[in-house]
Amino acid sequence: MSTHQQPTATAGSRPYTRQEAHDAFIEHVACTIDYWAGGAGSNVPATYDSRARIQGFAHSMLALLDGCTDLPGWLVVPQPHPDDKAYHEDLGEKFWPPQENNEMDIAGALHEALYGTIERLGLPHVAA
Repeated sequence: MSTHQQPTATAGSRPYTRQEAHDAFIEHVACTIDYWAGGAGSNVPATYDSRARIQGFAHSMLALLDGCTDLPGWLVVPQPHPDDKAYHEDLGEKFWPPQENNEMDIAGALHEALYGTIERLGLPHVAA
């Protein structure tokens, strides 16, 4: 028999509302823009050009989606229009399948894949 007690919720504890989640996400994006633009509290070197800043911002946004910030991870799932499948099938093209259980959630390691993808595509890479 275990003597370990499960923690109890503190009075006033509750889940975030949809609006609070929305606001926290958008506020994080806004603060990240300010950070990469060199705003107050930023330690981004003044010598970083626009490519370095955009690449840094993109990495930060992917890290946000992956849950590598003070916010949780987020689902990144394609949501195709209901007519897309038939349209692309008629053209003999690949199509995005409808999602019932978020089986195509691609989040979790997006920020880690960015630099390898930049190199694979032969694009200029900015070293941090």
